[in-house]
Amino acid sequence: SMQTDLEHKREFHSVDSFNSSHNIRFHLHPRGYVLNGKLKTEKFEIEDIDTIYSGMDSRATSGVPLLSAIIDGHFRVPVFHSIPWIQRANGVYYRSEKVDSTLKIRGIPKLRITTSSEGEHYQIVAYLYDRNRLGLSKLITHGTATSIHHKGEKEVFEIDLVATAYDLKPGHSLVLALDTQDLLYARPLHLVPYKTTIHFSDSDENIFSVPVSP
Repeated sequence: SMQTDLEHKREFHSVDSFNSSHNIRFHLHPRGYVLNGKLKTEKFEIEDIDTIYSGMDSRATSGVPLLSAIIDGHFRVPVFHSIPWIQRANGVYYRSEKVDSTLKIRGIPKLRITTSSEGEHYQIVAYLYDRNRLGLSKLITHGTATSIHHKGEKEVFEIDLVATAYDLKPGHSLVLALDTQDLLYARPLHLVPYKTTIHFSDSDENIFSVPVSP
């Protein structure tokens, strides 16, 4: 029917608009002994590493499972977090510069990082935050992936975060936090903590791609 055709066209238009975004490609730059890591448009070409340990919570979180989803879905109370409290041993974060104008994030943020681990099957959880002028950060989206590669083997690890539509306000910045576990996700079973390493060099790929619309 004509009504059905119009509904299909509206649906297609909606999906097409959501997918018509282009990507901002950030390169991860490793943290120092004191400073946090960076998200920059230029590549990091020096040999370096960031190390995180499994077995303990880094305090980066998607929120309490189910409860946070109910609160956010029905009452619009976002999950907030103070990024400096992320434990350095068990997590790492990378922050962009402040944006000059509104950044309209539309779609699936994707992370590609070069890693190796002492765990035979290791997990990386990624969290994307909106950091405001006061340093308080609001969770935008998150995602995880589990490696099936051999222990100690260097690999390119890919994580698709949950699709989102979010406007980052002027003066705010993006923060990408990484750790190895979250209450929302089942994790690989390991009896002892293990070390996971992110590798940086001219040949290593560490890219965070954020889809945005005009």
